[in-house]
Order: sequence, then C-alpha cells, then structure tokens
Amino acid sequence: MATKLQRMSGDNGWLNPETGDCYFDNGETGSHVTFEMPEKTEADEKLRKDIEALAKHGVEPTMLSGVPVANGSPCGEVALRYNSGKPSFHYMLFFPRAIELLARIFEGGEHKYDYGNWRKGGNSDKSYLNPAMRHLLKRFGQDEVFDDEFKTNHIGHAIWNLMVMFELNDHPIFESKEAYEAAMLHMDEIKRQREATNATS
Repeated sequence: MATKLQRMSGDNGWLNPETGDCYFDNGETGSHVTFEMPEKTEADEKLRKDIEALAKHGVEPTMLSGVPVANGSPCGEVALRYNSGKPSFHYMLFFPRAIELLARIFEGGEHKYDYGNWRKGGNSDKSYLNPAMRHLLKRFGQDEVFDDEFKTNHIGHAIWNLMVMFELNDHPIFESKEAYEAAMLHMDEIKRQREATNATS
C-alpha cells in the first residue's frame, strides 16, 4: 500500500509521515533529507484528526498544510506563531454548505436593502427572535423548505437572525475566560474517563 504524502508547511514540498523523508519542490526528483520525527503531543493528534475529517468532507485544508508537529516544521524552520488560547476558526471549514447558505442570505439582503444594512443594528433581541421563530415554524411546522421571497432555506434565515442578534446586541461568548478554560479541563477529564472505560471493556 502506497504511503500518502502530506504537504509541508510553507508549501514547498512533501513529507512522508512514516519515514520522515522530505521531498522538496526544487526540480530535483527524489531530493530529500532524513530527520528524526519529533514526539507528537495531544494537540498534534487533534489536528491530525481534524485534517482527516476535513478530507472526508472533500475540503482541502490548505491553511492546515504541513505535518502537525510539536515544535515547528521538521523539514526546516517556519515562522513562529502564538496561537495558544486563541479560537480554532478552522472548525468553520466543516460547514461549507451552511456557510454558503448564510452568504446567499446576506447577498439577498444586499439586493433588497443595501450593503451592510444589517450592521446598523439598533434592534431588540425580540426583533430577531420573532423572525427566527417564524422561519423555524415555516420549515418544521408547515413543512415549507424555502423562503418565498429569497428562495433560500428557512433554516438559514433562522440562523442568520440569531447570529446577527448575537453579534450586534453584545451577547457574551462565555461566562468568563477562566470559567471556559475550567469547563474545557472538565471535558478533557470526561473524555479520558470514557476512553479508559472503553479500553478495559
């Protein structure tokens, strides 16, 4: 079975993850350098699973190119990045159809009103919740899939209203940074306990 090469960070070559060989795009077929693979961390494994999941959805994770390693690229130096503690926006790549639907609704609003009209805000939560509920009732109560005016899915309009309400009306992302981090540690512990149980069953 052939080994699947991975695109290296910097987009200048390919990596054989099994042997640690690098093949550079320098016109010399088969030129490579051998190195010792660094020890993988939990974060590396998480990124690897994300890349595999994206591939199953047909999404080419170019912004995640390169083999996930603990300390930079094993095939030469790369730019230093400080991403610890920052949100992982690549999760949005898992929802290309939903993002397209929202983009179509934004585009429809631009045609109906003007560009960025929604940014003016000044509306109460209720003014967003009511149309969101109307669209959900149309979709799931009356089994109507598409909005009469925009011809786009009612679910998207419900999401759009809730998203704009959240963005413009200053709803908090989390209780506090400390509470969020504590919750993530708790989730990690739940996962470890589940994996330990599965390993012994």
